[in-house]
Amino acid sequence: MKNIAILVPSYNSASTLASTLKSILDQGQELDRLVDFIMLSDDGSKDGTVALAESTWSHPRVPLRLKRAEVNQGEYRNVNGAFGSMPSHIEWVLVMHADNEALPGWLEVLARECALAAPDVASICGSWHYVVDGKLVDSGDKRGADFVEIIPGNDASVRGSVFAGCWWHNSTAAIRVTAWKEVGGHPQETPLLGPLEMLGLRGAPSPPKRKLRIKGDWDVLLRMLSSGKSIRYVGTPVIRYIEQSASVSSGSFAWHGDLLETLQVMRRHQSVLSAKEIILFHGRNTMTLVRRFGGAVLRGQWRRAGFAAQAVPYFISSLMSSMLAHARRDGGRLTAIPFGPDLRQ
Repeated sequence: MKNIAILVPSYNSASTLASTLKSILDQGQELDRLVDFIMLSDDGSKDGTVALAESTWSHPRVPLRLKRAEVNQGEYRNVNGAFGSMPSHIEWVLVMHADNEALPGWLEVLARECALAAPDVASICGSWHYVVDGKLVDSGDKRGADFVEIIPGNDASVRGSVFAGCWWHNSTAAIRVTAWKEVGGHPQETPLLGPLEMLGLRGAPSPPKRKLRIKGDWDVLLRMLSSGKSIRYVGTPVIRYIEQSASVSSGSFAWHGDLLETLQVMRRHQSVLSAKEIILFHGRNTMTLVRRFGGAVLRGQWRRAGFAAQAVPYFISSLMSSMLAHARRDGGRLTAIPFGPDLRQ
């Protein structure tokens, strides 16, 4: 049996899904040779996403499998559920989000690297073309298409990835199914802690008012490296990562939730950092918040400026919590969380 499956998570993706599926079909004979099936894991779409997938996917020998949720459950739970439903003979899953497109050679490159991967390799990660509003703004890794690097699972890699941010994205990756399950996959029910919860003065609300929703890839990467699993990185651009400028400043970015999530993920992995590095990390993110506040004031975006002011107690509590934990040598080394569709993580 072929041990590779393609996963396309979707939610109300009718405007972009056809281009995504056609880019996968364009991989040609590699689909026949390498892929067992493609799964559309639809998260309760209300538009024509599922019907569009069925009418677009035309490969005669690689079947389209549909996994459908009755109600929207969120991207993290959707992806975890898809991994949990993979049959036992599938070793690798290639994730392609329904608003991105595969570049020529996507399948060939990732499948080749899967075959070369040592047993400790949890994922193959490629570079990408970054497209905003239809314009290519980043053509990928400047070290060239032939560049290959093994990032080992050790403290140095965790420390480097804390400061570098998420250089690994599941939408450009081949992921070993067993590794995903062992580290727990996406943090689907992790509450975004408030100032009192950070300091242990109050328990996190259940269900959480806000959850981690944009830094999950980074948290997965850090858990993989912290648990001793390595990542095989190739400089070859494998997907076209497509974004609209309107979405860049929306959602969590509008109320600076991305910065709050950044601090929380750092605290989950801070044991590899010194006290000086913890202070430096908070300082860098504080300066980002200050710049956002200043920009919002200059543009008259008073609501966004107000959100920045409201974030200050979170930053102070995060630094206090981090320094107390460091002094006690307590916590900050997360290697795995429970895996399952209904588990709080």
